[in-house]
Amino acid sequence: MKPRIAIALLAALSVSACSGISVNQDFSSGANFSALTSWDWMPAADREGGGDPRATNPLLHGRIQSAVETQMQAKGFRKVDSGEVSFRVGYHLILEDRVDYETVNNYYGGGWGYRGVYGRYGPGMGTSQTYAREYTDGTLIIDFYDVAARELVWRGSAEGRINESADPLEQQERANLAIQKILEQFPPGG
Repeated sequence: MKPRIAIALLAALSVSACSGISVNQDFSSGANFSALTSWDWMPAADREGGGDPRATNPLLHGRIQSAVETQMQAKGFRKVDSGEVSFRVGYHLILEDRVDYETVNNYYGGGWGYRGVYGRYGPGMGTSQTYAREYTDGTLIIDFYDVAARELVWRGSAEGRINESADPLEQQERANLAIQKILEQFPPGG
């Protein structure tokens, strides 16, 4: 069960015709975002799956990091491995198992009434059946920490359902799209 859900996590964070993705942001109104030019990753412990073993797949983390690095470079931010960095990037993965219930009623026949011109009304017959659909919602949160101020200055997130049948190439494509949607919001007001 672990590999199936972990491999499918990125599919939940994707834009597709069948299932939507919602993105949000929060930021410090006093932050100087124009001073944030060079970046590096937070230590690996700050980029784990929140203790959920389904979200600790190294292949999954590689897809997320690749997508973030591509989007950051496209936005003009320079990744540096040593020296002065103005901000650090971390991320968190959250999985939530959910169940949707739907009850379908199949009633037929008449109802109580009288016998007259329109015929006799009597008791109707009917059945109902409840269906349960289990699924997993995934949330990817990306945090930007100002190194000089030593504080979180921006947080973006994407939320959606997991597509358990996605292959690794499709997962990378979907990760790219989800992270692109998150980072379109950064810098705020820009």
